[in-house]
Amino acid sequence: KWANSENGNWSVGCTVPSPHRQQYLDLGEQAHFDLLHGSHRADIALATKGAKWIEKSYAHDAAAAVAFAMQGWADSYLSQNGFAGRRGIETVAAITSCFADLDVYNIPGLSGLTVDGLLDRIQAAHHWLPLPTMTISSGRGFYVSWVLRSPLSHDRLPHWQAVQNALVAVLADVGADLQARDAARVFRIVGSVNSKSGETVTAQQT
Repeated sequence: KWANSENGNWSVGCTVPSPHRQQYLDLGEQAHFDLLHGSHRADIALATKGAKWIEKSYAHDAAAAVAFAMQGWADSYLSQNGFAGRRGIETVAAITSCFADLDVYNIPGLSGLTVDGLLDRIQAAHHWLPLPTMTISSGRGFYVSWVLRSPLSHDRLPHWQAVQNALVAVLADVGADLQARDAARVFRIVGSVNSKSGETVTAQQT
């Protein structure tokens, strides 16, 4: 712990980031939404899963308000990309990120892994891989997302999918779900509750 004093000498004070990686910031739902969807104006899908699956696509600003209102709800979901109308591969209009759904609870010895433990493990095994922009604790596992500087249009979908497929394959050692690699994917909303564990979904930005 060090801080720079007025005379230029170093003294005890703030926490220095880990020499292995940047530290992360805890994100609320609004900050999570802005980081993921703040660079486009396409429609966004929101869904809940109770007795049945209920889903609707909203105009961008309306989606932000609805997603924020869904904090505290059980089993609520947000699309990772933007669409021209209803959610579907054919309607993808703004590709925001690459991502992986990490079911660490399916890997012996990884149940109960913390965010720090997960990022350390990924970095040790795949030192060439950039750290994810966001790590979301989903209540049992994790979602990791690499948010793009600018969203990609639909015509870039084949290139994105190739990267996405490779990324999910690489992260199989931390439980990457091979089915969760399509551009129409939804993940749990930050601030919602995972009914399987009773845990609130949280997000961290590296």
